[in-house]
Amino acid sequence: MPEGSVRRVLRLVGYEVTGHEFDEEASTLTLWVGPSAADPYHCCRSCGISTRQVHDAKERRVRDLPWGEWKIWLVVTVHRVRCRRCGVTTEAIPFLEGKHPYTRRFAEAVARECEDAPVNRVAARWGLSVQTVRRIDKRSLQAWSQRRPRKPLRWMGVDEIFWQKGRCLTVVSDLELGEPLWAGPERKKETLDRFFAEKLPPRRRRAVRAVCVDMWKPYLLSLKEHLPRAVIVFDKFHVMKHVNAAVDETRRQEFFRQKGQLSAVVRGKRWLFLTRWANLSRAKRGALNEAFALNRRLFKQEFQGRSRFLGVSRGVSAT
Repeated sequence: MPEGSVRRVLRLVGYEVTGHEFDEEASTLTLWVGPSAADPYHCCRSCGISTRQVHDAKERRVRDLPWGEWKIWLVVTVHRVRCRRCGVTTEAIPFLEGKHPYTRRFAEAVARECEDAPVNRVAARWGLSVQTVRRIDKRSLQAWSQRRPRKPLRWMGVDEIFWQKGRCLTVVSDLELGEPLWAGPERKKETLDRFFAEKLPPRRRRAVRAVCVDMWKPYLLSLKEHLPRAVIVFDKFHVMKHVNAAVDETRRQEFFRQKGQLSAVVRGKRWLFLTRWANLSRAKRGALNEAFALNRRLFKQEFQGRSRFLGVSRGVSAT
């Protein structure tokens, strides 16, 4: 096997292939790799200081990216070195990710697939357990969250979602970026207070301009306490809920207040009144127009009757 070609394919800087073994039945290729220098330095994993003093060494078998249908395993000798600052510690190997049994680029490839596919499908694709893929995805998300640029929170959203039967979570979101920032159990004032204590210190609260929230009183009390200058905006769902309730109450009052034909105009027309004109069929539009026409005619008759009554009353009082 041409070792130079394998080294160029692997692209492990500072390391070379010292041996290989094929397993035809399992379609597995095992490669032994080691430092290419004759007397190499070993870098401390904790502080980064290089040293040649080796305490002991052992081999680790880690999985690398596949070559076509072949699974690739690397056998790497990992040294424990004597660092003058940290004592005896494990050396840092750039292509390994901690003590995990796979290389850094293998974990990055698995994490990239988790962006577009569920965990169980990615696990079947790479021949891993679901728990292993889930841990890789979680570490990747944590690393991305730590290194990504953060903008000040300006437009904040607070809402609850049902988690389990009889239980819910309080979710705080960044409406400008469209992503959740924090979640806590229950929907109490103490829950939202905990968000401000953990994730939004006082110096960052001044950037919040407006908060979209429902009309839940514990949320409003917490927001008025921690964000007194922010504008409180009620979300459309709860506003429309109260508007619809007011419309229904007005319709009921008019139904019981009117008598005769006027009450027949309102009877059974609730959904007809609430539906948009563009969503009504031709028959329902005709029924709605007839109801309005009858309402105008009856209202006109009632108004004329009241006017004549007032005229007669005034004439009587003048005489």
